[in-house]
Amino acid sequence: MYWIRFAFRYLLNLGICLSGVLVSFHYDWPDFVHTDYGFPLAWATHTTITIAGPVDRWTVRLGLLALDIAFLVLVSSLLSIGLWKIRGLGRARSVTN
Repeated sequence: MYWIRFAFRYLLNLGICLSGVLVSFHYDWPDFVHTDYGFPLAWATHTTITIAGPVDRWTVRLGLLALDIAFLVLVSSLLSIGLWKIRGLGRARSVTN
């Protein structure tokens, strides 16, 4: 039974981290079209159009990627611990009633 809780926590952490790292925001401004990747920190930017014309430039900041992953792991761990505590309290109430 322990491995089910471990698998749930692992999949929850993995899902939150992947969704936060791979989310993209597309900005379609007239002189600067680009896509930012990452939430809450934009760790990569793909620029496609500038005022000088079309380009294909990637800017990747690995330090922000590491901070982004660390923040998302912290959030997902706190969420899984909170869910575990809520579930544990629900079990304790049903046993004592």
